[in-house]
Amino acid sequence: MYPNKVSGMVFVDPFSTEFVDILGIDYLKDHPIAGKLPFDTSKSEKLTKIQRALVRMVSDGLKRKTEIMRNTTIPEGIPVRLITAGISFLPKPEEQAAWRKAHEKLAAKIKDAKLIVAEHSGHMIPFQQPKLIVDTIIEVIKLRKNDIGG
Repeated sequence: MYPNKVSGMVFVDPFSTEFVDILGIDYLKDHPIAGKLPFDTSKSEKLTKIQRALVRMVSDGLKRKTEIMRNTTIPEGIPVRLITAGISFLPKPEEQAAWRKAHEKLAAKIKDAKLIVAEHSGHMIPFQQPKLIVDTIIEVIKLRKNDIGG
């Protein structure tokens, strides 16, 4: 909504339309992580932090969120880094392969984006490799400052 206020972007193991395209919306809508959640969501106060995040991701339907994501573009000229999990976290090897391939495709379609593998992390990179995230953010800030002469 405010591309002139975005100085850089760091994606941390993001769910993406590329992942949906590889596995298919019908496959994912019943998936225990991406669609049909394997826990009771009726008492939000009893959900863990991770469960609350999953509810936010799929609560109003994966198809709707995918449509919004498809209509979102990354402004050109800003540094972009995409950090992807280096350790499997999805139930099936083909799902994990699709996750990595989706991140490769996403990074390839964003001009000057760089894909970074968090070799020692599954999906919870902020908890498993927080320094990698901080270092990546610092890198993006420095790149942006160099671009604008700061």
